[in-house]
Amino acid sequence: MNEKIRIGELIQRKLDENGQKQKWLADKMQCSESTISRMCKNQNINTNRLIPICKILKYNFFSDYVEYVENRINGGNPTSPILSHSPISPNFTATEEIHIGKIIRKIKDENGIKTNWLAKKIGCTEKNAYNLYKRKTIDTAQLVTISIYLKFNFFWIYTEYAKK
Repeated sequence: MNEKIRIGELIQRKLDENGQKQKWLADKMQCSESTISRMCKNQNINTNRLIPICKILKYNFFSDYVEYVENRINGGNPTSPILSHSPISPNFTATEEIHIGKIIRKIKDENGIKTNWLAKKIGCTEKNAYNLYKRKTIDTAQLVTISIYLKFNFFWIYTEYAKK
């Protein structure tokens, strides 16, 4: 999978496969139909929005991101090893809330990467990178970029979380 994930199209496709309308999803998400319509046109989504969609549509969209990021990190080589070490404490349970900013910072620090380097790579200021570490949620496109530069597939965390 070399082209970008278009999450809105994937959500719409899953709705169509299930014979559901955007209004049905809007009712389940307790938001407006126009919000769902905009979401289905977007290429990206915030992780805290995608978790309930996975549960409602009974499909783990994060697994699509896992595959995409693995291909990007491994240069499309399917025989390269999949990233496997856990950034989460052994006491973490999949029902616990994910604080992605803290996890990003932990992986960055473990690899001896400076915040100014990461900021340049992801196209933001150093101050914004420090603010990123405070965030509990993140846009999927930004998380793809961070995963690639830190060579750690953060989406597997959400994949496990969305299974619960």
